[in-house]
Amino acid sequence: MKHLFLLGCLAFTARLAVADPVFAPPPPSSPAPAGGEFASFSGKVVETTNTAGYTYVLVDTGGKKLWVAAAKFAVQPGDTVAVAAGIPMVNYHSQSMNRDFDVVYFTGGVVVNGVNPQAARPPCLPGIRP
Repeated sequence: MKHLFLLGCLAFTARLAVADPVFAPPPPSSPAPAGGEFASFSGKVVETTNTAGYTYVLVDTGGKKLWVAAAKFAVQPGDTVAVAAGIPMVNYHSQSMNRDFDVVYFTGGVVVNGVNPQAARPPCLPGIRP
């Protein structure tokens, strides 16, 4: 069953990536290569918010601050995180936070202080739950 969900989520995400302009590559200053996924990066947590099954984290990479979202996990400001590659959502509006983001990087894995607080999952769209 888990494999079917995984395949369904990946197929759905791939279809939207082709058909939906929200999945357009982020601006050149972000860590995204041409393929639509962003490269992994790390940094210090500046801000964090839990909402609707997701944890949003503002990460200071040393050169810029980037918003990341993943399935809910434990993290606090000051923690060091390593963010796995995922999908950028440009001009993203979070209904649960009632907030707009220039770009949020949705990822299936975040390592906090060297520990993976959750099993790695494929990046999925908000509202899609197992």
